[in-house]
Amino acid sequence: MYPLKTKTLITSSLLGVLFMSGCGRDEVSAYRVAKEDPKDAHAGHNHAKEATPVPTHQSSTPSPPTTPSSDQKWKTPATWKQGTPGPMVLATYTAGAPEASVTISVSMFPGDVGGTLANINRWRGQLGQAPALESDLPKLIQQITLPDATATLVDFVGTNAKTSEPSRMLGAIVPRGGNSWFYKMTGDSKTVEAEKKSFIEFIGVAH
Repeated sequence: MYPLKTKTLITSSLLGVLFMSGCGRDEVSAYRVAKEDPKDAHAGHNHAKEATPVPTHQSSTPSPPTTPSSDQKWKTPATWKQGTPGPMVLATYTAGAPEASVTISVSMFPGDVGGTLANINRWRGQLGQAPALESDLPKLIQQITLPDATATLVDFVGTNAKTSEPSRMLGAIVPRGGNSWFYKMTGDSKTVEAEKKSFIEFIGVAH
């Protein structure tokens, strides 16, 4: 058995050790909280956001195909007279005597505009002709070699759907640069025949 004074000293020493140990733990806890300062974390987040490049979107709109002006001057036969183009027509001309005249027109559209058969049948309809079949094309068309392309030429006789008069049509389809050029001469059959050579020469330069 220890004397009373000795017991008091031992008890006091134990309390002091416990008190000092508790103070040490409090200091460690406070230090850890200080390291995880929310302001520092927020600042780091902003820095990362500023360092990340922001992608930009640039759209590119392809340019439309160039369309010649309606008043473009092409080399034409001296006997052709220039007229006023209508809707979707680049140029018009007339040739021949007034009582036996023909009209020449030039148009251009992007793409194939439905294809050769569809365009030939459109022209046949203008002269009251029944639509042709794909199998009919070899006997209806003539291929003509031009300086820069190959033309598909057709020659029809019928009745003009607008005037109800007998009429002949010489038409040519020429693909150039992703576009389709259409040349058409319509009117008196004899005048069409007389102007046929000039017409073929014209489609080789008028573009």
